[in-house]
Amino acid sequence: MDQQQACLGRLQEANQYLGDKERLDALFAEDGYLFFRGVLKAEEVQAAKLDLIDVLHKQGVVQAGTTEALWTGTGIESIDDSELYGTHSYVKVLESEHTLRFMEQIFGEPVFMFKSPNIRYALPSDAAHVSPPHQDFFFIRFNQSFRTLWIPLMDIDEQVGGLVLAPGIHKHGLLDHLEQEGVYSYIFKGRRQRGI
Repeated sequence: MDQQQACLGRLQEANQYLGDKERLDALFAEDGYLFFRGVLKAEEVQAAKLDLIDVLHKQGVVQAGTTEALWTGTGIESIDDSELYGTHSYVKVLESEHTLRFMEQIFGEPVFMFKSPNIRYALPSDAAHVSPPHQDFFFIRFNQSFRTLWIPLMDIDEQVGGLVLAPGIHKHGLLDHLEQEGVYSYIFKGRRQRGI
């Protein structure tokens, strides 16, 4: 185990507090995130995953005949984002009655789902297109009720990577976000990304 792995911990699940807005608000204020397992409809998530894999297969990025995103070795320039966003099944996950009911258990009232989802992906050994450390609030500001909903579409372990959070960093306020050297947006090709 290297130094970086030694610092990583597990996210604390909050499933047992669903429906208890006061407790969830307190957890969010303390840690800066809420983590849930198994709360969305698995078949809706699976449909979105398979549709995206199908598009990536047609683009030559994912191997044929698999239900997992097994990389072919091609570069990020082979991915046409507009085709990924054209699938719509990922939108069904976000707009389904089941997902909305889940979100209402967090907020304790009806919610508005902002219709601007981002499909995030990363290719192995492509550090130039991985999102640098950042605070979502830097980009969203002026709305204290806004929350990012991150839904993985595949099993993610330490080897694959995924989302890494810094619990409590929000207590230090809004940190400077500068353009990063050698880190580029895969959505806006060639644009340098901002991060801490």
